[in-house]
Amino acid sequence: MIHPLASSHIKLTVKGLPQLVTKQGHGMEFDSVYYKFEANKNVVAPQLRIDQSSSLQRLVLNAGSAEWDVMISLPDDPCDSYGYCGANTICRNRYPICVCLQGFTPRFQEEWEMFNRTSGCLRWTPLDCHSREGFLLLEGMKLPGMLEFSLNESMNLEECMENLRYLGIWYKNFPDTVVWVANREKPLADLNGSLTLSKNGSLILLDNMNNTLWSSSSSRAAEDPVAQLLETGNLVVRDKAATDSEDYVWQSFDFPTDTLLQEMKLGWNFGTGLNRFLTSWKNASDPSPGEYTYGMDRVLLPQLVISKGSKKKFRTGPWNGIRITGTPGAALSFGAVVNPIFVYNSKELYYAYGAVSNSTITRLKLTESGEIQRLLVNNGSTEWAVMYTLRNDECSNYGQCGANGFCKINKSPICGCLPGFFPTSTSEWGVLNWTRGCRRETPLNCSKGEGFLKIENVKLPDQLDFWVKNSTSTSECKAECLKNCSCVAYANSDIKNESSLCLMWFGDLIDLREFVEEDIDQEQDIYIRVPWKTSGKNDKKVVLISVISAVCLVLFLGLALFSWCIILKRRRNKRASRDGEENLDLPLFDFDTIAAATNHFSHTNKLGEGGFGSVYKAWLLWNKGKCSELIDQCLECSYVEFEVQRCIQVGLLCVQKLPVDRPAMSSVVFMLGNEGAPLPQPKEPGFFTERSSEDIDTLVYEGRSQSGSSITITTVVAR
Repeated sequence: MIHPLASSHIKLTVKGLPQLVTKQGHGMEFDSVYYKFEANKNVVAPQLRIDQSSSLQRLVLNAGSAEWDVMISLPDDPCDSYGYCGANTICRNRYPICVCLQGFTPRFQEEWEMFNRTSGCLRWTPLDCHSREGFLLLEGMKLPGMLEFSLNESMNLEECMENLRYLGIWYKNFPDTVVWVANREKPLADLNGSLTLSKNGSLILLDNMNNTLWSSSSSRAAEDPVAQLLETGNLVVRDKAATDSEDYVWQSFDFPTDTLLQEMKLGWNFGTGLNRFLTSWKNASDPSPGEYTYGMDRVLLPQLVISKGSKKKFRTGPWNGIRITGTPGAALSFGAVVNPIFVYNSKELYYAYGAVSNSTITRLKLTESGEIQRLLVNNGSTEWAVMYTLRNDECSNYGQCGANGFCKINKSPICGCLPGFFPTSTSEWGVLNWTRGCRRETPLNCSKGEGFLKIENVKLPDQLDFWVKNSTSTSECKAECLKNCSCVAYANSDIKNESSLCLMWFGDLIDLREFVEEDIDQEQDIYIRVPWKTSGKNDKKVVLISVISAVCLVLFLGLALFSWCIILKRRRNKRASRDGEENLDLPLFDFDTIAAATNHFSHTNKLGEGGFGSVYKAWLLWNKGKCSELIDQCLECSYVEFEVQRCIQVGLLCVQKLPVDRPAMSSVVFMLGNEGAPLPQPKEPGFFTERSSEDIDTLVYEGRSQSGSSITITTVVAR
């Protein structure tokens, strides 16, 4: 007889005996356990024996036979040998024959490499006996030896997995919406547990053996403690006579789980070192800590970050005095529902929110998949609605396009390199693998000077190698960045129109994205530092287009003027042939008459001007060395002055008075594309008015007109 493993009665079936075809009997009583078998009709004398080699054999003697036949022999293969692969392993009939269970690793790797597996495997991470873990189903297995084993015949498998109990807080009208859990790491194994309040004000959760599963902790003690669940969902411990929140001995709001409620703080208490952050559930039915956290990132300009372990998965932009920047457009519309609160001083750094109206209930939740959702329910409604979700598109993923990449969600592909950069690995970018990011086409060289390119409506890069300085204007911020050759980008940030900050980056730019038009609200512009050749490319294109357009327009106006002169000449001939008959359709005035009528062309009598302004102004200013006055102020910080002056010079060469002096278009392209090529000084333009450059406004000198009577017609010939 074999002594029983348990005193309770249970029917067992012998398993793990391959090819056993004999009819079996089995049973278990309170004081014994046994195995028996009965022979088939064709078998005369079956027997089970152990031979000298320790093999268990099933022998049968069939009718009419004189020899015993071996029906089965155990062990039949290496996996039949007890503990062949050691503890916490699986033995298989294929190579490798021994493997560790999932979540385990060889105890001694060197022995396993020498095919000695007797030491078995151990866990990567030790289990907490009171925490709820997940289970992995392995099918078609022989159960392990029952060295440490227990039975509960009154509970099935589902009940065994779902019988864990927690101390939690939920909405009265929404009992399935749990917002806080105390013992999320150490659940009760059954229904027998108790919550007590100690004399010094500690809440203690006990199991049926009076083991402590959870307790509140506080550096303060209460003289006459009471525990109270407030209407806000905050479970507090306080002295009976105290009512102010500052007098709480302990409060659940300081230890959030996966939900941020109204008036709950997300951030730091510098005095105590307490950091309040959200931690996701493991899954929808398991409140034990999951993989994701959401909290305040303590950088120069604080921001909120979703992390998976130690790795960032999503981040907002910094607080701008109105709201947290770097969030999608849907997040901007919640001002009608909640009032955001941001506090940053010597004592605290936190984000919170308050309700705008009592007609709605709202909460912020970190899901098991690492997304932040704003949920709300209106009075009378029975379902929660998702107002918006953070980390809701590919560009929301932290560093989606790698270093110095730029994510545009409405483009395909969504990732591109910043101006002046190119993919580190073009082959990887070709298969949409952007993890290695971009690098510069030309290294920065402060001795040659650099410029900045403006990129509008972005979420600013992460503050990895970063500095902040008080500033009053964008130009001052630019000057600060230019002082340091390591400064690669800058931005000017207004904090609620109270102060202006100059933000400067000194390394790779990480997690930079563009926002679509509907997301534009308090977003930022950034200026990227690039070599002077790169910084002029966009302006060069614009000026080249402008020069070509100007030339075409001048030629068009010349042809139009020529045609008009012919029409006027024909009209004069027509009038002369009418025997002096007066024609008043188009009166003509000489120059003296016009000068007298306009008070010598005074600006007070000016009716307007052409699309190019006073056309003789791009030439007079050039002669005076003041061509920079032609540059529109709207182009501030987005051009290199040398490049613009060169483009103006090329433009003047294209409109010189004599056609033979004007360069061919191939020469224009060469001059614009090669900054080092010398340029000739431009001569007078074809539309230049012959008058003194000393007094631009003087059209009449000593009472006499300075009008010429000749006109030059230029024939358009392709070159």
